[in-house]
Amino acid sequence: MLCDFNDFPPHRGVLSVPFFFDGEFLQAAPRCCLSLESVGSMRFRWTEENSNRKNFFAQQGITEPVRPSEFSEKLCPGSLYPDFPLSGKKETEGKYAVPLELIHSQVVYALKEDDRGKPALLAKNQAEHPLAVDLLRGDGVITTCERFVPVVTVADCVPIYLFDTKTNCFGVVHSGWKGTGIAAEAITLAEKVYGSKPADFAVVLGPHIHACCYTVEAERARYFIQNFGADCIERGNRLSLAEANVISLTKIGVLKENILHINECTCCNPLLGSFRRQAAELNLPLQEKTKHFTAMAAYIL
Repeated sequence: MLCDFNDFPPHRGVLSVPFFFDGEFLQAAPRCCLSLESVGSMRFRWTEENSNRKNFFAQQGITEPVRPSEFSEKLCPGSLYPDFPLSGKKETEGKYAVPLELIHSQVVYALKEDDRGKPALLAKNQAEHPLAVDLLRGDGVITTCERFVPVVTVADCVPIYLFDTKTNCFGVVHSGWKGTGIAAEAITLAEKVYGSKPADFAVVLGPHIHACCYTVEAERARYFIQNFGADCIERGNRLSLAEANVISLTKIGVLKENILHINECTCCNPLLGSFRRQAAELNLPLQEKTKHFTAMAAYIL
């Protein structure tokens, strides 16, 4: 099913869309949120302070982890969060943002609460990935804990939001071309740790670069045809990331009618951040280009 900004107009710089399942919008479920270009960059690095991002989440009652003075694989993620009093009433307890420094992978973490209600690792799907550091680096987060706010950053890549209508598992993943298939990986992980079933999931594909603006080289086109099918490549080697993800999800048992696609192209729509539109043509080294586009926060609240 398709929708766009006409169906869900952004409010105060945030797009907020409900999940869609079995023919109806789920108003009682968590909502799929995306910060827009107007609220500024949500760029996230563990060794960088982003006061704009911190204030953005604080205004919504969401606490981000403290940035460590230096990045270390020995960091304990829970130690980066302040203590909140555990009242026993979810509506009066604070919420923790659970961010990841992206590595353009298919690494997904499943979260649990520690004894203070802070994020702790329950499971991960690719223990051998050389760049993944538990709850610090990866590209997807799932949980059943309502006080956690999984969040990834995107700008042209696909934010994919997930909600299990039976177990209440929810999460968000960052799906660039290298990570295409990560949403299916997240649901497979949810099967293992929460007892989820793919047919019970509602999925939302957020705004991303569309085939109209995304021409790829022949080798990458062949890769997608071989791994996801010819339907994701349009004439002129234009890549549809949405179609590739739909193919990947339906292959494991997600029902196509429960996949909602927010039909907005980041490269076309100036309300959205886009690496290709804002930075790709700048005469700068790639590392510098990453600082000149509006990274958006994709999160579930």
